[in-house]
Amino acid sequence: MQVALTKETINTQYTLVSDDERMEFLPKHFGDLFQKFESLLFTVASKTIKGYNGGYWEFATTEDAIPFAFPRASEPLTVTTMFGTSEAQIPTQIAGILCTALATLIMAERAKFYGISEDQTEQLIDLYYNLVSTGRNFAEDCDCEQEYFRLVD
Repeated sequence: MQVALTKETINTQYTLVSDDERMEFLPKHFGDLFQKFESLLFTVASKTIKGYNGGYWEFATTEDAIPFAFPRASEPLTVTTMFGTSEAQIPTQIAGILCTALATLIMAERAKFYGISEDQTEQLIDLYYNLVSTGRNFAEDCDCEQEYFRLVD
């Protein structure tokens, strides 16, 4: 099912993963480290999304097949940087892209610790940059690019 971001008129599209495909989504994109990624994702969310205390996450892919996750929420979320130096209210999908990107970056930075090969590390770094770019595109579509850049920078 194609879903448009919901902040006004937004052009960027993504596809939600069906219930039947949920169990395979993280292993497909993160291999046997999918549980570590999931743990990092929730840790990042707890440090960056104000008031986050768990909940249901949607899995999605962009039209360019870039995977991301976002918490199911009907309202925009208040997000801070990992260090709390900037804060913004942004759509839940963009908050999820930021969390997905940060968790991916942390995995790449800890590659040796997790026993990740150089090839896998390069794939994680590429995914990180693709996620940051996707977040920028989503933010442009909903007119919150300044908020997004404050959080990414």
